[in-house]
Amino acid sequence: PAGATTVWRSEEMEGRGEERPGSPPSSPRRSVKRGSAVDVVCVRRADGRLACTEWAIRFERSWSKRAYEQVASGLSRLRASYGASQRRRRALRERTTDFSDDEANESDEAEAEASEARVAALAVNGVYVVGASLRVERDGSCFFGGGDRPSAEELERFGLEAGRNEFRVEVRRGQRTEVAAARCFLWDSNDPVVVCDIDGTVTRTDVRGFVDSVVADQPSVAHANVCAFFETLAAERANVLYLTARPISLADFTRSYLAALEQLDRHMPTGPVVTSRETVASALYTELVTKTPDLFKTRALLDLVAVYGRLPLLAGFGNRLSDCRAYARAGIRADAIFMIDPDSRLTLPFAPGDGADPTFDGYADPRLSTTLAALLRRAQKRPPLPRPILRPPAAARSASA
Repeated sequence: PAGATTVWRSEEMEGRGEERPGSPPSSPRRSVKRGSAVDVVCVRRADGRLACTEWAIRFERSWSKRAYEQVASGLSRLRASYGASQRRRRALRERTTDFSDDEANESDEAEAEASEARVAALAVNGVYVVGASLRVERDGSCFFGGGDRPSAEELERFGLEAGRNEFRVEVRRGQRTEVAAARCFLWDSNDPVVVCDIDGTVTRTDVRGFVDSVVADQPSVAHANVCAFFETLAAERANVLYLTARPISLADFTRSYLAALEQLDRHMPTGPVVTSRETVASALYTELVTKTPDLFKTRALLDLVAVYGRLPLLAGFGNRLSDCRAYARAGIRADAIFMIDPDSRLTLPFAPGDGADPTFDGYADPRLSTTLAALLRRAQKRPPLPRPILRPPAAARSASA
């Protein structure tokens, strides 16, 4: 695409997964994944211009070798207790203990580098974008020249394709290249969006489900039929947005959990995972002290609405009243806000009492599917399904008699 350059690879760097645009580098650098990024939603508006949600990218601050060893030791003990596979353990070691003896003396150098903003390289679908205005600030967060997202003109240079796009941000620190990766989804502006919380909504409980999604090699603590339900919604051209108050450092784990979750050969549909851009400590403070995770979710959904230039939100699924309040503030109808409990019962907490039973017996309840189908037809401006004619009307039956 215009404004981009193809990726150059050497045979030596191929084995390490390193990439560089343009001419071969003078000396190879090791690629280390020490950054985290939140998925992005991008749409083309009616005026033809691209718009996107915020790009939340954060690189870990420089730690000492001892700090890395302490974190690695604790995480290794936790994962060992759950019998994690060698592949997942190896990935964890690469993420937390990739600290050679030569790097033990790099702390002072890294601190000096962190004292000023650094230019970052951006690659979309394996192609480096020339002139991307992306910089890493002193605290490890990333921003474009215009703020927390690229301009419409800059987005055009990314060469985005419909659906899922992979992006990768690189920043050089000493002899290392630190990497953060996530996805950018280019959605049709006419397709509705279904919002889904994760902890307690996909998983059966908050705490045990969180541990299962981060630690277990094969996820198991999930509501029955959740995969089939959301997979069916996606097949009806509803885009699924996963919205969670987890910190940005757990974005990779959350994406891996959703990709690995399987129930009777059904899977969760691919969709953007939007987490808080806060650190673990800040996220815990918000969750346990101020107890206002709904404020982040409200801001994220209103940002999505502003990107679309209209209200694309069809329905919202959560397990707490705070989730439901965030959905209501963003404009989702009261009869399309669903709250699920640990026993998989779904209710409409804000629906007016009209005498109808607002409780659904799990994701497999046919009434729930019927309700979502009606919402989809309304959003896509399709006519209601005709009533089946199983027998002739009463007048015709009388005449024939």
